[in-house]
Amino acid sequence: MQSGREKTRESPRLNIASRAGITITELVLVIVVLAILLAIAIPRIDTGLQRAHLQGAAAELTTAHFLARASAMRYGRPAELHIDAANGNFWVAVDTTLTGSGTKDTVGQVHRMSAANVTMTSTRSILCFDRRGLAYAFGTCEAPDALITFSLSGRTDTVRTTAIGKIIR
Repeated sequence: MQSGREKTRESPRLNIASRAGITITELVLVIVVLAILLAIAIPRIDTGLQRAHLQGAAAELTTAHFLARASAMRYGRPAELHIDAANGNFWVAVDTTLTGSGTKDTVGQVHRMSAANVTMTSTRSILCFDRRGLAYAFGTCEAPDALITFSLSGRTDTVRTTAIGKIIR
């Protein structure tokens, strides 16, 4: 049997345990603090995502430009970087046949900027590279000094090419 003294020792423990938890006031306070933090963080996250989409678009164009130069050297034939700014697309075309029949094929992928809601403008639509990988303007090819601008929600990023066909960011 337990003595009265032992019962009084257990009694406060049970009383404290039955009061453990959080109050509604504490819960509301935590929710308010979290809401304030989210209100501050969400615009910054959105800005960061927009910047990343623009930088990604410029990087894709730079990669396609490099692919056009490398394809011209690899196949020993002129390669074209097509820029369809109105539809937000660009791609590389080169004659990949063994005989050099003049049939152009798309090398790599067609890059579509509309998927990321990025719009683009360009001062040129076809940039050409000779078998040495140097830019030239002849026939349907336009001058190699192009300015391509990518836009998203008021932000812009640009890629500029030089007269010899190099990229300047």
